[in-house]
Amino acid sequence: MAVAAYSSKILVTSPPSIALSNEATSASTDRKTYTIVDQTKRMLDDTTPAAVQSSSDGLTWTTITTGFTLRYIGAQVLFASAQPVGTQIRLSSGKYFPTATVGAGANTAEFAGERQLEDVTVFNDNGVKSVLPTLLSGEITTSGFWLDHARVKALADGDRIIGSFVLPTGRRIEGYMYTGKCGIKGEIDKPVTEELTLQLTDEFFRS
Repeated sequence: MAVAAYSSKILVTSPPSIALSNEATSASTDRKTYTIVDQTKRMLDDTTPAAVQSSSDGLTWTTITTGFTLRYIGAQVLFASAQPVGTQIRLSSGKYFPTATVGAGANTAEFAGERQLEDVTVFNDNGVKSVLPTLLSGEITTSGFWLDHARVKALADGDRIIGSFVLPTGRRIEGYMYTGKCGIKGEIDKPVTEELTLQLTDEFFRS
């Protein structure tokens, strides 16, 4: 099914991060994934460990440290097995980065992901090639009418940020990233345009 792209968004964070306290989560139907309710706080600062607490009644809370993985991008607590019915999970402390749209004039966005494949072919009777998947990389490129000079500053300062490419369907491609390229172009008969390349670093997610 074709989907028009005009409602897409590029969101980025900027330091400093802000403290959070006792943020509620909502459970998935299988009770294995608990996602922060306040989506404005979904980008957690992974340099500040977030504390996770569990409760069976919403009154008495216990800090838990095992049996789960905390996904800082998206603020999700992922359990290996389903939690008992009625279990409540919250993020009792930590920090998050507020997100903002990259300028008001962005008009194109593109994600390019790549898995590096190394040739590991050995002598064989069938004459076939073998490859080994190694490093994963990706970048988000966007352009528009004078996006945001904060991006130029991020490029100069080497800030590590979080970026999110939000598709019209609500699906996201997001992760930690650095500003790789940022160029401004001015022509006498055209609006000033700016091109921005965000290089993903470490892991990234499609949600």
